[in-house]
Amino acid sequence: GLGVGIGDLQKAFDAMLQRRFQPLLTALAPVSGLQDAVEEQNVDRVGGLAQANPGSYLAQLAHGRLLWEARRPGEAMAALERASALVPTASGGESPHALMARMAMEQKDVARAITELEALLEHEHTNVQAARELVTLLANSNPDRARLTAAYRRVVAIDPFDTAAHARLGKLLLAQQDAEGAIQELRAGLASGPADRADLLVD
Repeated sequence: GLGVGIGDLQKAFDAMLQRRFQPLLTALAPVSGLQDAVEEQNVDRVGGLAQANPGSYLAQLAHGRLLWEARRPGEAMAALERASALVPTASGGESPHALMARMAMEQKDVARAITELEALLEHEHTNVQAARELVTLLANSNPDRARLTAAYRRVVAIDPFDTAAHARLGKLLLAQQDAEGAIQELRAGLASGPADRADLLVD
């Protein structure tokens, strides 16, 4: 035997779970009065709760959203950054990175929108809408090729039937002297059954 009793193993396991998940449980714990303050759209009250509960993801997120609705973008971004730091893996359309990407777009801050979409996609591997938005923003902002290539790779990984994305990725790889990769993408584009095969060869 290992000389370790089942009780000891259980204690060690519980301690590991506690260490690993306690910050997350704390971040997601309900905050008394928060729901009412949000429903009243009381920015100051939500702000007070966010300040009193700096480890609460829910309070920081709610504060960020209300600040944005109140057209206080700088403060809203700061609150959402705090929320994001508390739960870095948060995903979905109402997660901090998704909200910050939308806010950045409204403010015409393309570089920030790109950064936020990239951060969102690190944890949301199947969000094809965000992946396509990222490709569009990168393609229109004179990006470095490696970043754009990575963004297109993400789109075709999520949607293998996106002929246009295969074609654009193929052309990007060709421009980077990766003939093998380019041929592979153009073949994948053809295999996805485009209505017009010429689409693969023209932009």
